[in-house]
Amino acid sequence: MKLFVGCQGGTLPSRACLQKSFTPLFFEGTAKREPDNLAGDRCWTLAHRSSYKPNTFRDPAELFVLGDSGAFSHSPEQRWTFDRHLFNLNAWEQKFAKTQGWQEWYFSVAASYDLLIDEVWLDGFRQKQRWSVIEADGAVDETVAAAQYFNANRNQLQPRTLLLGCQGVNASQYKRCVERVLEVAKPEDWIGFGGWCILGHLQFKHYLFEFYKTLNECVELVARAGVKHVHLFGVRYEPAVAAMQWECDFHGITCSTDSSRVLRDCTVPSLVALKKSGARQPYWQDNVEWWKNHLANIDRSPYYQRPSENLAREALLQDDFIGIEPRKFLKETFGDIGQSSAYSLPLVFVS
Repeated sequence: MKLFVGCQGGTLPSRACLQKSFTPLFFEGTAKREPDNLAGDRCWTLAHRSSYKPNTFRDPAELFVLGDSGAFSHSPEQRWTFDRHLFNLNAWEQKFAKTQGWQEWYFSVAASYDLLIDEVWLDGFRQKQRWSVIEADGAVDETVAAAQYFNANRNQLQPRTLLLGCQGVNASQYKRCVERVLEVAKPEDWIGFGGWCILGHLQFKHYLFEFYKTLNECVELVARAGVKHVHLFGVRYEPAVAAMQWECDFHGITCSTDSSRVLRDCTVPSLVALKKSGARQPYWQDNVEWWKNHLANIDRSPYYQRPSENLAREALLQDDFIGIEPRKFLKETFGDIGQSSAYSLPLVFVS
């Protein structure tokens, strides 16, 4: 599982500051700062400008960047047209290239402008909430239209790899979306599984059951269509990514995910907060390397198995951090939320 690291610059604590004391992200003006000059596999969004200073990156060959469409950050009133999205994609790249002193630069992978179904906007504020299947039908149509638009503009999008996003509330709706997107996909494209970052939230971890059903329904479709790579947007929840890696390995394709949290988690001020947030190392570069290594070896995880109802149940029973709704779901579905069976799987983090 390849990890694309999110976050587009800004001030990060230096190792010296960290060793002196645990401090939040922002320091007083006299504090020594360290630029976010992390190269490699990155995920940057069109919704935010790049804040990198001139000449932060030495060589464009050191970067392999997934260009997120920005749809995650846009309320219904803020959404772009597909034409506007393509214009903004080109403008973002040109400005970044100019800042870095390069003649030209392109995202290695560009994501289509889908419509997410795990967020709602109330009075201008976004909150996590899964849409109903009926409500999501329109989002699926919009998501498919975004993939069709990318397909119709392939010449303008070269030399980027196209990442065609998919959405859906349940497995059957998701399957229909994937089938329609695959009608315009080429073998060199990536298929994006969107709408699952909700799995990292305490109150929504029971959606792991539906995610596993979706994997069982959809990964085989992607492989049969000749597409060789799928990307899971914004998830690093081990039971999800390990099972997805197993499914992709079984069907002979590769997969990746992205996360900005591997950087942002290191801005919290205490060891307890670091652990709760998901940070495994207090210094941001060390934490990024830990997570990259961890996901690259996710086949050593106890959740590297065929996705199943039993595996999802075991994952929730072993998880120390689940909310009221997942516990209610377990009780209503299985009759108890007691200890998992004698042959249950330990939740471990393999370095």
